[in-house]
Amino acid sequence: MHLALFSRRADEYAAIAQFQQSHPDIQLDVYDAPITEASIPLFAGVDALVASQTLEIPTHVYAAMGEADIKVFATRSAGVDMYRKDLLAKYGIRLVNVPSYSPISIAEYAFTLGMMASRKIAPYIERRAEGHNFTWARDVMGRPMRRKTVGVVGAGRIGSRVAWLYSQIGARVLAYDIAPTEAVARYATYTDTYEELLRHSDVVTFHVPASPEVHHMLDAAAIALLPEGAVVVNTARGMVVDTEALLDAVDSGHLLGAALDVYEFEGPIIQNDQPPVDELLQRVLDNPRVLYTPHTAFYTDEAVAALVADAIEGAVEIVNGGRPDNEVDL
Repeated sequence: MHLALFSRRADEYAAIAQFQQSHPDIQLDVYDAPITEASIPLFAGVDALVASQTLEIPTHVYAAMGEADIKVFATRSAGVDMYRKDLLAKYGIRLVNVPSYSPISIAEYAFTLGMMASRKIAPYIERRAEGHNFTWARDVMGRPMRRKTVGVVGAGRIGSRVAWLYSQIGARVLAYDIAPTEAVARYATYTDTYEELLRHSDVVTFHVPASPEVHHMLDAAAIALLPEGAVVVNTARGMVVDTEALLDAVDSGHLLGAALDVYEFEGPIIQNDQPPVDELLQRVLDNPRVLYTPHTAFYTDEAVAALVADAIEGAVEIVNGGRPDNEVDL
């Protein structure tokens, strides 16, 4: 069996080496570069590709995968919206992802971002960057989350843990999900509609998978439903939030602030030490009441190890004739 892994990061070295040591019968070629047109010659004789990238793969590169008889495309991520499932299906290439690698890692991060935004940590950071201003003022006066209402949109593997974390500090937790569970209902109250959740949420935090249905589900009209002084947290997908509408609401004072780990046009930005910053992202970065981190909510040692192992093992299972639980329907 012959696999090729692309976009290797330094933090993945140990997990990749562990796989290679425990599977001496499998040839695993490892490349630091992402999959691009330059990768096509490397597909020869390979059964499966293992990738992790937000950079768009050109259409003709998918065709080259088909010509090389690639059987599996495995992504070291939960999300698959950055890949062309229609083209994978066209060329008979099966897809696996890692749907659950460390939900608590993302949940803790989302909880932390919500707390930081509510306590106005971003203005403190801004002050520190400008000099030594240690005075107290209303622009850095925060608020405790105890007895506030937190709305969790998407109460699955990650959102359910976020809801639990907030419940433990005394916050009232609302949840909206297409598939309510009794477990979450023990510490959160489900709302019948998304709009009802928004109307009552001092903090709204998003944990929904990417799909056409959730594109800009937080737009200007939805933001208007939030109480004045609310906080928005997004660690799901950038497409969920209309960034321009969000910034307008922060600038107008309708929103206290926002915390974003994802950005709707982040493709060429993530994992880039000299990213092309567009005008909209510059507004995000310049706003002292908006926290932005580059898609790092998942980024823990536990999560990285699981992403590598589960993606490769899913690919191996398919090449061996199986159907792993983490195969994505095309």
